[in-house]
Amino acid sequence: MARNASLALVAAALLLAGAWWAFGPTPTERLETLLAQRRWEDAEALASSAVDDADIADQDELYRGLGVAHGKQGEHEEAIAAYRAAHALRPDDDDLRHRVAIEIVGIGREHEGRDEFDKALARYREAVATAPEIPHGHRALIHLLKRRGETDATIDALRAALAAGSPELVHRLDLAWLLASHPDPSRRDAEAAMSLSEEALIHDRTPETLDTYAVSLAALGRYDEAVRYAVDAIRLAGGRDAPGFESRRERLALFLEESPYIEGATAPDAEATTGE
Repeated sequence: MARNASLALVAAALLLAGAWWAFGPTPTERLETLLAQRRWEDAEALASSAVDDADIADQDELYRGLGVAHGKQGEHEEAIAAYRAAHALRPDDDDLRHRVAIEIVGIGREHEGRDEFDKALARYREAVATAPEIPHGHRALIHLLKRRGETDATIDALRAALAAGSPELVHRLDLAWLLASHPDPSRRDAEAAMSLSEEALIHDRTPETLDTYAVSLAALGRYDEAVRYAVDAIRLAGGRDAPGFESRRERLALFLEESPYIEGATAPDAEATTGE
């Protein structure tokens, strides 16, 4: 009797194991659960062990999950390799290309954090080239170029971002500002600056949009209007106690003297009425 009972238990266990094998969660399903639980190391281990033996139909999802797990652990190069392996299986999947670009930006940020600016710029440009339709590479590239004071390169990067369809208002404002105030007259384009700043002002009335619109008006010689919008910017920002008041006051003084604002030029010493 005991022997028969033991054999029955073994048979039942085998049946359960077979049922688990046939009907239990697949590696991709288990991977999805681990990712949802933010168990990045476990997800990485599962995907790495399962991907080679998986069907082609599942391999791309395993590689995608592997990329996510690596990326969440700051392992950008490994994430890129995984996403590119998935993309080779699904070349029309733009999400995978976008993920590659985002990880490239992550590598660039590491370079930037170590003051390796040329390497960072190269990575940001690579990210833009990989996925120009998403903002991540454009944002990082423009930010670093501005930080380095590379005005002409910043203008080119802003134009490329807008040509790629960037929805970010700050890109329009930045380009308008630089075109209106460029220290080189041959690079100045007041008409383009006005068009960009008008479009921004329609969608967002902030001190920054008012400032940019005032600078663009002054570049066109429309000083009375520039004064009015500069005063509005000061008021909207919060007056004398607001951050940036001194810069706004100096630009207003220029407009009252019927002078445009030129980036990097010495501001006048005269006190200006702010209209508070």
